[in-house]
Amino acid sequence: MESRITKKQALCMLVIFIISNIPVLTGYTAAERNLWLAYIIAFIAALPLYLIYSRLTTIYPEKSLYEIFGELFGRIPGKIISGVYILYCLNIAAMSVRNVSEFVNIVSLDKTPQIFILLCCMIVCFYVATRGIRTMTKFAILFLPVFVIVVFVMHIMSLNIYNYSNIEPIVIDDVPDVLKSGWVCFTFPMAESVVFLSINSFVKTDKGEGKKIYLWGLVISVVIIVSVVLNNILVLGIPTMIKLYYPTYTAISLIDFGVVRRLEIVSSALFFISGLLKGSFSLYLAYIGYKNIFDKPKERRPRGYLWIFLGGTVLISVAAYFLYPSIVELIDFLYAYSIYALPLQLFPIVLWIIAEIKYKKNKNKNVIKSDTM
Repeated sequence: MESRITKKQALCMLVIFIISNIPVLTGYTAAERNLWLAYIIAFIAALPLYLIYSRLTTIYPEKSLYEIFGELFGRIPGKIISGVYILYCLNIAAMSVRNVSEFVNIVSLDKTPQIFILLCCMIVCFYVATRGIRTMTKFAILFLPVFVIVVFVMHIMSLNIYNYSNIEPIVIDDVPDVLKSGWVCFTFPMAESVVFLSINSFVKTDKGEGKKIYLWGLVISVVIIVSVVLNNILVLGIPTMIKLYYPTYTAISLIDFGVVRRLEIVSSALFFISGLLKGSFSLYLAYIGYKNIFDKPKERRPRGYLWIFLGGTVLISVAAYFLYPSIVELIDFLYAYSIYALPLQLFPIVLWIIAEIKYKKNKNKNVIKSDTM
């Protein structure tokens, strides 16, 4: 049996999983100055989905997403669906690593070949993933408070350069554009957490405690993201944000508050670490799926343990390199991603409906047996 993790560790890991893409989350979208509102809409849309996550953890306590597939659809169909989600985990990992390498390439190492930075990032992901889920979640519980403190300091130090006219008037000019942006914000990154159900087998939760992990994780993440988005708009304004690849980095670099300077160096390190942590975690979630499909339940680690991670790392490296030609194509890719990822992200609704039907049937059978005894 793998080492268990605490509910706090799972919560912190979920928050980092969602907010790790902040450098690319706050760029230009069709919503423009209403971008913060698009995230609120995405939050409202994601809320029922997260309630479904928590309900599934109640019906199937200590069972991973892949095990739930087997319970609901049978052995062979469950393995096929699991294979699809393994590929999705690798897709998320590839996106995270590519976003990190793009950020490093543009902000710091602009003359370094993209492929070299990408390979260095993948080596880190490979190493971290092989350390196991307990190591990653322990680091997450230490890392998240630092991230929150930096965001808080960013707001305090930016108060003197806020331009409130950048966000006025607070009126929805174009509802379709705001909804379109909200849809993209929903699929990237909020609904990506469907794969997070894979760690349910590592977390021991009493009845109803799964809801605390998912709902609090979503609320904390949205608060952080919306606060960063509002900060960027107030500091930079939409016309400037449109021209920038990483507006969050630029907004932080403008802070000059006495001895507090060059805060963007700290923020860059946080973006780098959180992005690679998400990539490593997604790679590990793919490993959990592989273990569920090909190995016996009693085995601690599947055969060829390191080779599995190495193979996944190679796949991620290739996918990340060809994901999109440059940062300019990133926004267009996010719209494409929001189309093909949506069915996988909404599939828990189907799981929940089938699980509720089976749960009620089993409950009725137990009641009948108790009455006949």
